Formats: sequence, structure tokens, C-alpha cells
Amino acid sequence: MIKTSSKRKRRCFTHMFRIANTVIKLYSYDPDEPTPRKHAWVLKNFLYTGAMRPHITLTVQCRRAPYILRRSQRLFFSSNPHVNGVSWSLYREKAHYIIACHARAHDQIACINRSFTNGTVYLAESQQTWNPAYIIYNILQVVLLNYLSFHSGIFIHAAGALTPDGTAVLFAGPPESGKSTIARMLHKDGNLKVINDDRVIVRRNGRHFMAYASPWHSSYNLYLKHREPPRQLERVFFIRRSKKNAIQPMDRQNTFRRIWSNLFISFWDKDIAARQIAVCYQLLSEASFYRLGLRRGRSAIEFIKSICVHTASAITE
Repeated sequence: MIKTSSKRKRRCFTHMFRIANTVIKLYSYDPDEPTPRKHAWVLKNFLYTGAMRPHITLTVQCRRAPYILRRSQRLFFSSNPHVNGVSWSLYREKAHYIIACHARAHDQIACINRSFTNGTVYLAESQQTWNPAYIIYNILQVVLLNYLSFHSGIFIHAAGALTPDGTAVLFAGPPESGKSTIARMLHKDGNLKVINDDRVIVRRNGRHFMAYASPWHSSYNLYLKHREPPRQLERVFFIRRSKKNAIQPMDRQNTFRRIWSNLFISFWDKDIAARQIAVCYQLLSEASFYRLGLRRGRSAIEFIKSICVHTASAITE
């Protein structure tokens, strides 16, 4: 007599993405749900269907996290009331990091190993299904930021564009400095292809640093309908408001101060922060850096287009 098992094999729901040449796998035995339209078209260009093994694997569970988070163990806390009230905290638990992200109706707690390659994401008990978009926009951004520090990569607070000669340029600056405005106007103009309006990933690939698009954007994201390939980073412009359009090359010392203020630094971990600083110093010797003063209005975009093609001649004018 042949015995048959009454247990049914559980279905595994898997989503694969590729961001900055890093393959990320999200999987769960809890059912997923359709990605909202406002996120689906953005993430479409980051889906991965190849055979490469994942660099980061996150298991998703729709149940309460088995951790008691104490404020005395907290390493970092951040809150942004302007972005759906999102806040997140970082804790150290023996050989792991605990990332707690609190957003409206999408609370998440993740237990991640010290190399940021493997972990488990716990959702609120009330959730019966999970959505990869909310994990990518919340937990994964923190995980990838730290993972790339071990692999010659950094996040820069900048808008990015591709020049006609096939290289990448960045427009770095603090919030409200005009990065999204530049991205929107360049995208509508069509002469320069935009890769991001707020967070560009820069990573060494062989002999050069490459600029990669990312799904994390600010107030403008229509450029993400078309995925642009990574390109060698050649120039970085630190933007500011000015009475006239002007460009000025920067020395190494002042450049480091400016780029440091536009990085996403993991200062809660000395080893990770040191790796990120080392990448910065390498970048200083391989890219050109400039101060860029811009007037309000259309003339600023015309000036940007001119310096992206002929930087040297623009400096001498």
C-alpha cells in the first residue's frame, strides 16, 4: 500500500531586483499582493530575471518580530515628517543589526547580519499579505546603503544625468537646493537623460566609478519610465542659488567637505563609515568637481547643457 502525504507543499512568493549591479531577492511563504500602480512602473525597470545568485536575500514574514527593542540599545534614529511620517531606528543585537521602520500602515522590523547580505523582515501582525514595493522603499534602502560600503559603493544626495558623450554628471546639494527642478527641466528638454533627482548610487566598477540609477526619488520621477545604463562618473557640480550662472573648479580640501555633506554616511559603525570615507577619497582623484551657481529660470538649464558638453570653455567665459 502506498502512503500519501496530506501535507501540501507551501508556495513561495519570490521577487528579484537588480539595483547598482546588486541582485536582491525578496521571498516569503506568506502571500504577496499586487504592487500599487504608482510604484509598479517605477520598479519595473529594476526587476531581474537573470541567473545570477542574489547578493542580498531578505525573507519576509507577516508576523510580529521576536525582539524587544529598548531605547538604550538604539544606535540611530531618523524621522522625516514630510515623507508620509516615516521614521526608522537602528539597533545592535549581538551579531545582527535590527532596523525598525515606522510608516503609515506599513511598520517593518528587519534583522540583518553584519555584512548586510541576509536577513528577515517582519511586518505588522495585522498584515496578511506583503508588498515588495514597501520593503524596497523602506528597509531595503538602508540595507543596500550599508551593503555597498563593503563593495566600493556610496549613496550621494544628488540629481544625475547622462551627457551626449556617454558619461555621467551629478548635481549635488542639500534639500530644497533645486535638484528635482533640474531633473524635471532636463527631462522635459530631452537633450540630457536623467537617472535620478535625489539619490544616485556611485560604485567602482573595475578602473572607473560608475553612476547608477536607483528607485529612490524625490518629487519628480517620470524619468524612471526609461531605465538608463550605468555610465562613468566624470563630473560633480555642487549647486547653489546665484544672481548669475557661473562655474568654478574646486580644490581637493574643499571638495571633500562638500561631498561629505552630501553623502549618506553610516556613522553609527566606525568600520562601515571608514569604508565610505575611503571610497570618497578614491572618487576625489578620479572625477572633477565644481561649484555651480545658477539663476532662476530657463537660462540655468541652457547653462547646464552647455557645461555638460563643454565644461572647460564654460569656465573661461
